[in-house]
Amino acid sequence: MPIMKTKYALMGILVAGLVGAGLASASLTTPLFLASTQTSNVEYSPMMGHITVIAYDANGDIKSYLQTDNQIVNVGENCTAEVLFNIASGGSQPCAGIGGSHGGHGPATGGFTWLGIGETATAADSDQTALVLEASETRLNATANGGVTVTQDATGAGAGTKSIISIVDQFTMGGPKTINEFGLFDAVTGGNMFARQTTGGTALSGSDTLQVTWTIDVGA
Repeated sequence: MPIMKTKYALMGILVAGLVGAGLASASLTTPLFLASTQTSNVEYSPMMGHITVIAYDANGDIKSYLQTDNQIVNVGENCTAEVLFNIASGGSQPCAGIGGSHGGHGPATGGFTWLGIGETATAADSDQTALVLEASETRLNATANGGVTVTQDATGAGAGTKSIISIVDQFTMGGPKTINEFGLFDAVTGGNMFARQTTGGTALSGSDTLQVTWTIDVGA
């Protein structure tokens, strides 16, 4: 019996030594004894845009229908930050201009409600600050024409809602051309560009009209 007790005692000492050595080794290589990071449920609220372009002929018949998601550019993101937090953005692509209704920072008072069209198919990029080749047709202010609305759309039980801003206006063409690019601005000329996208090209004559609907979704 003394032999058995001695055997078990030695085994206990060996196990305890191995466990202790393992913990000591782990403490040197892994943060076992550091405070753990606690996570919580965080709701991600994206902001995305979508463009729908419909071309009509002189009789009001649809010639073409195109739609695509847009590219929100760096300046647009900087302007958003300025408006939300009343700060002046810096860097190589700051938000230019002063809006009195935005605490002295950000885009012009009217917001990003000016629609511009262009004739170049250069792909959209976040570094762009203007249309590559803006068409001769003057930018249209959707607010002035009653084409800006805000609605809320339910996204499922318990998921809340998202705000949908729709900016709509219709261009009367000044002559035949192919429209490839679209931009959303805060001024009739120059100003800040919030977003840009190309759609593959819409061939138009001087008697055609082009309806542009820019939808911005805020929320999931």
